[in-house]
Parts: sequence; C-alpha cells; structure tokens
Amino acid sequence: MHTTILICSAALAILTLILAFWTSVQRGSSNTIAYGAPLDPTSAMAMAHRAHGNSAEYAGLLIALFLVT
Repeated sequence: MHTTILICSAALAILTLILAFWTSVQRGSSNTIAYGAPLDPTSAMAMAHRAHGNSAEYAGLLIALFLVT
C-alpha cells in the first residue's frame, strides 16, 4: 500500500475527529445539547454540526475508494 494512501486516510480520520471535538465545543458553548432543538442554520453550532456530519459521511467513502484503487 502506498504511503500517500495511508497519509490521506489518516488526514481524513484526524479531520473527522477534530470536527467532532469542535462540534462538542460548540454544543457546550451554545447550550444546544438535545437533538431536535431548533437551530439557526447560520449559527456556529449548525455549521459545526453539518461540517462534522459531512466529514463523517464522506471520509469513509473516500478511504474505501483509496483502498480500491
């Protein structure tokens, strides 16, 4: 397996973990802990939540594609 694939896969995993941490920080600072709470789409909490969600959704797919090629 190429070193580039390992580095890119590790970078995606680290990015997802950093975004998870940032989402937790935003949840704590905005006091928006419960799921289903109304959110302003332009708030920092909503943006952190979506950034982490997108990363979690697509990082696994990209890593799988790295391994297939």
